[in-house]
Amino acid sequence: MDHLVSVVMPMLNGNPEHIKQSIEGILKQTYKNFEFIIIDDGSNEETKQILQHYASRDSKIILLTNDKNYGVGYSLNKGLETAKGEFFARNDADDISRPERLKILVEHMANNPHLTLCGSDVEYIDMEGKIIGSHPISEDSELLKAELLLNSRICTPSTIVRTRAIKEVGGFPQVRNAEDYLLFLKLIEKGYLFGGLRKSLLSYRINENSLTRKHRDDQLKIALGGSYKHVCREIEPIDEFAFKRFWLSVASQGENRMLLSDLSKVRPILKFIRREPSYSKAWGGILKWVFWTGLNKNSSFRDLVIASYFRFIFRAF
Repeated sequence: MDHLVSVVMPMLNGNPEHIKQSIEGILKQTYKNFEFIIIDDGSNEETKQILQHYASRDSKIILLTNDKNYGVGYSLNKGLETAKGEFFARNDADDISRPERLKILVEHMANNPHLTLCGSDVEYIDMEGKIIGSHPISEDSELLKAELLLNSRICTPSTIVRTRAIKEVGGFPQVRNAEDYLLFLKLIEKGYLFGGLRKSLLSYRINENSLTRKHRDDQLKIALGGSYKHVCREIEPIDEFAFKRFWLSVASQGENRMLLSDLSKVRPILKFIRREPSYSKAWGGILKWVFWTGLNKNSSFRDLVIASYFRFIFRAF
């Protein structure tokens, strides 16, 4: 195989040992035809020294430096402008790639030229590197598309994408959060197909302290906006405020509440999900579970009616 891969890692500080593990995970790949573009997005001096140390030792590393912190969307586009690879692989500073990650993904993409993006299963690790769970990816293109209706279940650092496709949709959205979800929506709306590999190729570190409340709120706001526009394009225009309450109820697993009047306003979404097999498989069981299990002793009669409605609509799941 002779497919150049551009591995791109935006960087803003982090645990020094985790940064080293992440960089070395790429440098130790069994697939050798890659360039490693690291974008320093305003890191502290300790992080800068780590990046400069690795860049001076390995010619595969291309170290770019922002004059201040611009955010991940800006940094990814800076890496995209530099990238010469046929494929684009995202890497994050606290995750660890399996040595065969690039080799397996490139082989799969080469054997499936109809795919634009492919992701893999991942295992979750804690701050000490202990395995605490896993996340499987769907393999079917239609199911992967359906799963993106309300949010993303694709672990971005596990993916590889055809670089030309990212450029054809205008690159990454210039946002600080949820840029991956917005990019995925842009790709599927252009008709590009996604695939998945049921092999764990990445250890994804769960850092409960990495998201501040403001960061989390910003991430939800951007993802909500992307999902709303996508739903209106894919299904039909929906009342924005009713959709927001519906979406936040799903995102919070029932902690946020809908109004009874919202049910009629979001009914086109529910009918679409129930009617389309891939969307039913992706969302039917989840919607029934979220609203029914969200009930507790403090739930109102309204909450019970809403939960019963979802349980009835998706009773087959």
